[in-house]
Amino acid sequence: MNFIKKLINPPIEPFVFKIYIYWVLITITAFLFFSQNISNTSNILILSILSFGFFILRFLRGDIKFPSKFGYIFLAFIIFCIISLFFTINFYTSILYFLYYLSGFFILILSFDILSDIKTVRWFFGILLFIASVFTLYSIYNYIIGYDVRLTGTLLSPDIAAGFLLFIIPISLYFTIAYKSTFSRLMSIFLSILFITALYITFSRGAYISFLIEMIIMLIVLYKYFFKKKLQYIILILITILFSFSLSLLHSSVSNRISLSHISSVTSGTVQSLSVNDRLDVYEKSIELTFVKPIFGFGIGTFGEVFLKYQNRPWVYFKYTHNQYLEMFVEGGIIGGGIFLLFFSYLFLKGIIDIYRKRGDKYRERVPKYLLYIFVFASLSGTMSHSMIDYDWYSITIFFLLMVFIGIYLNNFKDLGFILKKYISFSLLIISFVMILLSLDFFYAENLMSVGIAQYNKGNLIEAKYQFKNSLKFNPYNSLPYVWLASIYKDNRLYKKSLSNLSYAKSIDPYNADILYRIGSIYTYEGKNMEALKYYSKAYNFNHYSNPKYVLSLAETYGMLKNTKEAIKLYKLAIHKYFPLNNTYKSYQEFYKLNGFDLNLGYIYTNLYILTHNIKYKKEASKLVIPIKTFVIKKK
Repeated sequence: MNFIKKLINPPIEPFVFKIYIYWVLITITAFLFFSQNISNTSNILILSILSFGFFILRFLRGDIKFPSKFGYIFLAFIIFCIISLFFTINFYTSILYFLYYLSGFFILILSFDILSDIKTVRWFFGILLFIASVFTLYSIYNYIIGYDVRLTGTLLSPDIAAGFLLFIIPISLYFTIAYKSTFSRLMSIFLSILFITALYITFSRGAYISFLIEMIIMLIVLYKYFFKKKLQYIILILITILFSFSLSLLHSSVSNRISLSHISSVTSGTVQSLSVNDRLDVYEKSIELTFVKPIFGFGIGTFGEVFLKYQNRPWVYFKYTHNQYLEMFVEGGIIGGGIFLLFFSYLFLKGIIDIYRKRGDKYRERVPKYLLYIFVFASLSGTMSHSMIDYDWYSITIFFLLMVFIGIYLNNFKDLGFILKKYISFSLLIISFVMILLSLDFFYAENLMSVGIAQYNKGNLIEAKYQFKNSLKFNPYNSLPYVWLASIYKDNRLYKKSLSNLSYAKSIDPYNADILYRIGSIYTYEGKNMEALKYYSKAYNFNHYSNPKYVLSLAETYGMLKNTKEAIKLYKLAIHKYFPLNNTYKSYQEFYKLNGFDLNLGYIYTNLYILTHNIKYKKEASKLVIPIKTFVIKKK
């Protein structure tokens, strides 16, 4: 009974501090297993309100300990986010991302203030390892049964799963040293092997390199404090072997990524790794975009929209840059990107200098405490390096952990702490309150949207229309209600009203390929094929990476306009792009069906036969058991 009480009771007083720690663990668990979508307004709003609430509680209780230099840099970033709201291209998105970063700021301060005792931190990490082990076992099980081709679990992507494991592995390795009992050490070793195995089967090349950085930091520290000088060469050889092994894994993962994620890698018409050439392409484009609006940028959280507008390769679309620092320069300009980069660069350099300075016998007495902070720094180094080639900080779990770990780690520097000024706390509370009130309208609008969509799916079009119109009253910046209203009018064959709503949606979101495609489809229904061709072409040029319907709609329209040459060219492109291996077309058919894409290989071959009269296309079509529809060449 005492053991269970000890297990669930954090060694900290007062009670409000315990509640904060419970909340942190529950929030990590909830977002880890149930919801990862940052674009979901309710997720951001819940996180903001709760972190805001805990900050109020801590403010009312008394003085708050504040990490002076780091805190002021992050505070400068928060102030910049407020100023940038006046320059953003999408006010709605930027407010949500501002709340996201503001929540992170509160979490960092509270973690620095509350999770400062070594016993409490170790208790916290113990529970975190348990949560991580459940996630990892579930993820490995999904991988073994073939549900995931790369370990993903409940997260958005394998790269985000790898980002989560990069936080956890150094902590599990720390406990292999910190625990004194044999059983506890063996359990920690088992968990470390489990987490490293899981990291490997994410096949995330960036994570392998980040893990190598973590290992080098940990080995350097262990060498200083636990090994004799005669083992110096052994340690150096071990690091060299580890580095060579990681390169071999990197090479192996390239071929694995090509074979395992074939569907996502055929978007340029050939079989190649999407995340190599195309990421370099998006990095180059991001650097160009930084100088389009160099001072304040395009607005926090708007990169996806900006990329659609300025990208020059229509088969490539990225919502995120896959480099957090570069993305912040695009969204926040030189000022916002500079402050953001300064914060994390200073954190990394401060940690490296700390490792160098704290050497010698006088620190041996503090080894347990000092090592804990160094292993936390290893976790932070891993995620900071991984963020240079991925977007895992847009996962709420990863971002939440990042802020908690930074708050814990800053307690390693005694010279940083001081009491937060009352006027700063009060100003932050007022700003948070105003922003949350603003976002409540967006939250209510999103709920009305959800109700409207549910009613639309049930066939209650009048009720759905009412909900969508109400949603626009609370958030006029959202194009989706207009899109759904257009669908209702289209179902009732009120094409002019449908076009009117789609035009409003286009004015809000002018580079949205789906809206352009829908406008084209209305013109198709009206028999205005030249107008339809114009909008299908725009949709295709903006983004036919994510949905093959943009290619097929264009091919169909060319067919209707008797432009046989262009129609044949696009149908062939569709075959090579979306069905690169004929002997596996059924699995691709299933993939696109699961993702809501109406793509039929038999349909494509049949239309090619009609256009070319080539018997080989007829034979290919006849092999397929999939029902074949033809309507491309039919006359009006």
